Amino acid sequence: MKILTSNKNKLLEFQRILKDNNIEVATGEDLEEVLGNREEVITYKSLSAGKDVMVEDTILSVDGKDVVDIRFKLEELLNNVSRYGAITKLSWIVNLGYNDGSYIYIYTGVVDGIFTQKTTDGFGFDPYFLPNGSNASLAQLEKEGNKDDYSARVSALNHFIQKRFTKKIKIKDIPKWDGAYQNS
Repeated sequence: MKILTSNKNKLLEFQRILKDNNIEVATGEDLEEVLGNREEVITYKSLSAGKDVMVEDTILSVDGKDVVDIRFKLEELLNNVSRYGAITKLSWIVNLGYNDGSYIYIYTGVVDGIFTQKTTDGFGFDPYFLPNGSNASLAQLEKEGNKDDYSARVSALNHFIQKRFTKKIKIKDIPKWDGAYQNS
């Protein structure tokens, strides 16, 4: 079994987090992602990756609304925060999808926090996300070696290791995707 990602920063995190497990971490192609809800995104991404492969999808939930294509909308979100003020509820959500050839298993990790700008260093929204219970952004926590203590990615992987899936979907019941794709 292996976990694939095309994101070099996520690759390093997975390697660090999974160093004591028998899960291969490898660089994969950047899979096209459907423009759907969070369950659809991870389901079709996992289906596309193939059997015995785990893939990851990261989203932010902003005031209860999922932003599934956050990598394309981060700048817009930051502009809205600076223009209109604070977000009342922010959640970092990581979904892992594992395809065993018969089912897609979804494992979810969630970390709540607020948007701030503690630094400009870091990837994605890490410089701006301040997890509840921390005085440092995810980017700062990464530099300090403490990001895993506040990581939705770690939480989702722990659910996988504990076999506590959020959803199990029979592959033969998944319809062909006929909707739009992210960034298209």
